[in-house]
Amino acid sequence: MIKEVVRLETEYWQLLDVPRQDKQEPVLAYVLRACTIVEKSQRSQEQAEKSHRADQEEERKRENSQRLNGMTTSQVLEENTCLTNELFRYLRKYSSLRTLMRELKDDYVESKMYPIVPRYFMLKDMIRDVMRDPAFVEICQEVTQSPPTAAS
Repeated sequence: MIKEVVRLETEYWQLLDVPRQDKQEPVLAYVLRACTIVEKSQRSQEQAEKSHRADQEEERKRENSQRLNGMTTSQVLEENTCLTNELFRYLRKYSSLRTLMRELKDDYVESKMYPIVPRYFMLKDMIRDVMRDPAFVEICQEVTQSPPTAAS
């Protein structure tokens, strides 16, 4: 994916139709003219992205409304309960990871007053502790596992 982004970044300027500088034209005027063209292309890309996002949101809303229209009240309540439990589980994971990162940052700042050799070993221990923390291990396992297939 990174290679794709790099490739698109390098090819982006080839897609723009940047005019050539006239021989009599001052550099500042040319730069301003080229900047307006770049800004116009960026605005058009942003508008296209916004319309695409709006289309996706509209499609998602339509699918949800169709799905909910076919459900009974008990099914809706059951799904609501499941989604609420999942939300709280994600919030708990987020707060534990945030606490872990805050502690790591504090330890890192405190380690700056030590000389380089002891500090190196302190930093290694900090990284090892984070990598072995249950909250971090759980998130890593979820990321590496393949997503479950939805049964119809």
